[in-house]
Amino acid sequence: MLRKLHDFIKRKYEEGDYQQAADSYYDWKNSIRAQINDDYRLGYDQAVADFENHRSFHHYPDKIISFSNALTSQRINEVDRFIRGYNAGIESTKVK
Repeated sequence: MLRKLHDFIKRKYEEGDYQQAADSYYDWKNSIRAQINDDYRLGYDQAVADFENHRSFHHYPDKIISFSNALTSQRINEVDRFIRGYNAGIESTKVK
């Protein structure tokens, strides 16, 4: 039974039947990378919008979030990237 299953999968793989699935996976993986960059940009844009609309800046616990992100194997990476972008946006609005 397992031998038949193995042979079936091997034959389908050699015929290229799984290529579409592989291409879809790589497209999905690249879109995830793009979303990571978007989190940073969202934070940056939010800080600039707060400045332009004369709102006070938010003060996020960036060190706690970074530490928690490291402890949780990057599970809150989106939040960490947003805060980093927000803080970079604050720095860009300061008068030099």
